Amino acid sequence: MAFVGESKVVVLDEPTSGVDPYSRRSIWDLLLKYRSGRTIILSTHHMDEADLLGDRIAIISQGKLYCSGSPLFLKNCFGTGFYLTLVRRMRKVKDDVEKNSGSCHSDCSCPCPGCTPKTKEDPLEQEMDGSVPGLTELIHHHVPEAKLIESIGQELIYLLPGKDFKYRAYASLFRELEETMGDLGLSSFGISDTPLEEVNQ
Repeated sequence: MAFVGESKVVVLDEPTSGVDPYSRRSIWDLLLKYRSGRTIILSTHHMDEADLLGDRIAIISQGKLYCSGSPLFLKNCFGTGFYLTLVRRMRKVKDDVEKNSGSCHSDCSCPCPGCTPKTKEDPLEQEMDGSVPGLTELIHHHVPEAKLIESIGQELIYLLPGKDFKYRAYASLFRELEETMGDLGLSSFGISDTPLEEVNQ
């Protein structure tokens, strides 16, 4: 309704408040479609929405304007850095034991010491591959200021500085991770920027 009449200025007060995710996405598509040639002033509590839709973002708290600028400007000024996520792969423990067990094999029935026969009913045990200290040492070799901030399940998350960093150091780190991913015990890795949610905090 706000776009009826070809208004050049449209004011929207939390247009996606209380809607389901599918409808929210549809509203985003509508705003992106009709933004050309208009000034749209939109208020929202969702920082991902502000990041996607806003050319300029003003953050207001308790009636005071705290900062204003483009999403990139706000991230550069107030962001903590980049997040490097490493995903460690799982390896089968019993397979490794069997490979190193000499002449014994999976259907061994001999009473030799150290031999643990594997039955068909036994599930294959798994453990995470890759050494956390080894991965941390590799990252520190390229980016000494990096910090391990989270380790949940198979994922390790490192915080890399976003200011005064050397492009070549980051390039060499990513190149080594890409080339030696299998040897490091990783299944994948990714890099992400500071979300606006953290800037808002």
